[in-house]
Amino acid sequence: MTKSVAFVGAGPTTLYALHALLSRGAGAAQIRVFEASQTAGCGSPYSSDWNDRAMLSNIASIEIPPLRETLADWLATRTTPELEAMDVDRASLDERTFVPRIALGRYFESQFAIMVDQARAAGVNIEVRTGCRVIDAANRNEGVELTFMSPPSQRVTKAVFDHVVLATGHQWPSRQQTQPGYLLSPWPASVLAHIPATNVGIRGSSLTAIDTAVALATSHGAFIQRD
Repeated sequence: MTKSVAFVGAGPTTLYALHALLSRGAGAAQIRVFEASQTAGCGSPYSSDWNDRAMLSNIASIEIPPLRETLADWLATRTTPELEAMDVDRASLDERTFVPRIALGRYFESQFAIMVDQARAAGVNIEVRTGCRVIDAANRNEGVELTFMSPPSQRVTKAVFDHVVLATGHQWPSRQQTQPGYLLSPWPASVLAHIPATNVGIRGSSLTAIDTAVALATSHGAFIQRD
């Protein structure tokens, strides 16, 4: 009997889980991937909808398990306009370079698309449903039942799967401000664009704080390297 497997969320966790599943010979399985956004592969932490170009990833190519190709190899084959759109300097690229998060997101998107195309060419029954939000998951006698909203009508639909991988990723605050002027999170980065050139306090000093400071600085000026 053909087993069915569903992935809820199509970010890096699903990308690598699916890669492992296909590498182990899951050609007989029926695979469905549900993603609430319109793009599969990158996930919100590396999405251009959530990040400013100034926000860097904290992992380099040498640290990322390779998929169809390494991040460094993928970046090396991009055109100059593509790299400029991601704020990546070709001259500085190597396997230890830290690149913007959106560049890492584009890499994951590309690897996801290649992997799905190759799986289909090999006869794997795999379907990727973008713009499809899963709103409930429940155990049933026959398996795991998912309830989801199917585009474009957003009609509520149910389906049962033998196995379900919940890879829904980050849970963002339901509201951005606790009170006027106080932001709970710098994401999506577009919320920072509305902050004028004024005094801004940042609580904390980790990567998120650095992201916030750099994004605010570049929205009102530029970093200039002097000899």
